Amino acid sequence: MMMCNKCGTHYADDTLVYCLQDGVILERVYDTAPGGEVETVVTSRPYTNSGAAPVTTNYQPPPAPPRSNTLLVILGTVLVMVIVFGVIGAGIWFYMSGHKTQVNINGDSNANTTPTPRNRNTNSTNANANANRPANANTNTTLPPININEIKRDVEKTIMTWRSITESGDLDSLMGNYADKVDYYLNKGVGQSFIRTDKQRAFDKFDSINLDIDNMDITVEPTGDDVTVQFDKEWEFEGATRSEGKVRQELKMKRVSGAWLITSERDLQEYRK
Repeated sequence: MMMCNKCGTHYADDTLVYCLQDGVILERVYDTAPGGEVETVVTSRPYTNSGAAPVTTNYQPPPAPPRSNTLLVILGTVLVMVIVFGVIGAGIWFYMSGHKTQVNINGDSNANTTPTPRNRNTNSTNANANANRPANANTNTTLPPININEIKRDVEKTIMTWRSITESGDLDSLMGNYADKVDYYLNKGVGQSFIRTDKQRAFDKFDSINLDIDNMDITVEPTGDDVTVQFDKEWEFEGATRSEGKVRQELKMKRVSGAWLITSERDLQEYRK
């Protein structure tokens, strides 16, 4: 039997070490109750705190499991990869920049070839020439002056010749007024064979062709080699049938080897008789 010397409580459990009432170390006593049975006796004396510090056991909570370092490992790995790829990217950028600069200087794809002394002398000569040039000099290539009135006279003469050849029915001479490719009414970029077939159909159908052209308006492009001509064209065709009418027509022409050739032919407006 175990007994608490402080509160007088008896315990039949010999394995107890501390009093369940006040935590004082128990002492073993030998006493038996009637009948030879050992009983646990708890006195009715109330427990009073005498000011002595309670006896505590040596129990300690199990150590907390170590914190996982997975997050730190991941962050460290990402940081290292960013630094490595940044260094690699910067190296590639510097390499490509240097390679491109050498290609531009040498004018070819050999990045290891350096400019020859002859090229350096040429560049120096050009630099000196530019330095000696007056500040107000015009470095842009300017178009040669054109004589608009002369161009208009030549174009008008060509249009009148085109009209006369059409009236004569000379198909070979008429085709000499057209370029190789022509925007012909609703047909874009047709060849001379297409135009010849269309003109031949009219020549075969009518015995007499009369054209009257007036109110001519000629616009000269800045180059002096392209013009747009608009005029009123009135016709009378006689043959097995008769055809007559009046339209506002447009011809676009281009100067090729000194000759004005038709590159576009279309009707802008049809007048009612």
